[in-house]
Amino acid sequence: MIIEYPTPTSDSQPFGIVTGPDGNLWFTEANGNKIGRITPSGTITEYPIPTVDSGPAFIAPGPDGNLWFTENRANKIGKITPSGTVTEYDIPTASSYPIGITAAPDGNLWFTESAGNKIGKITPGGAITEYPVPTAFSAPAMITSGPDGNLWFTEYAGNKIGRMTPSGTITEYLIPADISSPYGIAAGPDGNLWFTEANGNRIGRITPSGTMTEYDIPTASSYPIGITAAPDGNLWFTQLQGNNIGRITPDGTFTEYPLPTAFSNPAKITFGPDGNLWFTEYFGSTIARLELASIQPPVISAAAITPSGTGTLITAGGAGFLGTTSVTLGSEVIATSPCPAHPTVACFTVNSDTSLSVHTPNALTAAITLTAADDNGASNSFLVQPHVAPATDTPGVPNTGVAVASLNNPLLIAGATIASAALILAAIRLTARHA
Repeated sequence: MIIEYPTPTSDSQPFGIVTGPDGNLWFTEANGNKIGRITPSGTITEYPIPTVDSGPAFIAPGPDGNLWFTENRANKIGKITPSGTVTEYDIPTASSYPIGITAAPDGNLWFTESAGNKIGKITPGGAITEYPVPTAFSAPAMITSGPDGNLWFTEYAGNKIGRMTPSGTITEYLIPADISSPYGIAAGPDGNLWFTEANGNRIGRITPSGTMTEYDIPTASSYPIGITAAPDGNLWFTQLQGNNIGRITPDGTFTEYPLPTAFSNPAKITFGPDGNLWFTEYFGSTIARLELASIQPPVISAAAITPSGTGTLITAGGAGFLGTTSVTLGSEVIATSPCPAHPTVACFTVNSDTSLSVHTPNALTAAITLTAADDNGASNSFLVQPHVAPATDTPGVPNTGVAVASLNNPLLIAGATIASAALILAAIRLTARHA
């Protein structure tokens, strides 16, 4: 289940989010010029940033019990106490456009300077040291602490992953796919670093020694941005253009969860103190929570059959469809998802957690078993068959078909109307404005 909480400031464009030391979630409002705090129950408080139009981007908990954030348009690093007091520190390099920030084991905060092409370090007292990135115009984006005690960061324009020791030595690793535009990065449960490839539409994995593996995301042009590890042993990521939350297992298996609000553009994601995943919806101006405990295997409890051109549309109702990764119709395994506006091949679309649509280009002429499964192999099957028209059928009335029996319990018959639309979204680029 996904629950959304609108920010009090309209069109605030929340972006970064993190769990704070006080047991709440803290987030940046890029357009609202505020830092927000949301309790696990959904109560939001906002704190204005002193500098006008500062462009707050990402936020991280510091070793001093405060929250630290980047101000990319103001060229500052900000600090906010749990009570809401804000302090700002100027970055030595002008127009450096800071983006990512993270706490490190050395007791300092480390941040990226996208336009300055540097990695910065700021002490809890506000002293800043900068280190140039070897590749020119690489546009370093996000940064995180690795399991090896080093800092790891993405180079959006350089198409590389960087590793930096606490003393400032940088090593770079070229990503195999061209123009992949790496953005988010997080330490995984397997001892490796995982990152998003925004333009490459992939999730990448790099070992501490520099070996990379890439995995294609099922939804095309989804523009993945944020990524985080969760206690379920998987990595969770946002799809800015795909409008989904994605999950990838350490072996590379994907599951995608559509968001309730269209065009909401999920950005940053983090694991919350309440055991759920929390993320920002940039254009939706909402903070959202994905309840991990609510994710269940797909269960079909209703179905309807509708002729679709020369093929067949089957609409299933039930629960747990957000976890559906494959559908089988008789002996035909249907792996294409979601269906295009005018499908010509077998495909399925998860409309919501309670609605699943399956299209096959073949006419349904006999009873057939429909099975929906998740990536753990848990599934539920039902028997469906086309309607046999009696002599009393009214001419011109569509043959809608019926679902005759569940393998487990009776089916309810329900009609459905499926509307398709092309989604055209403009990609958000939080790289250097001079690029």
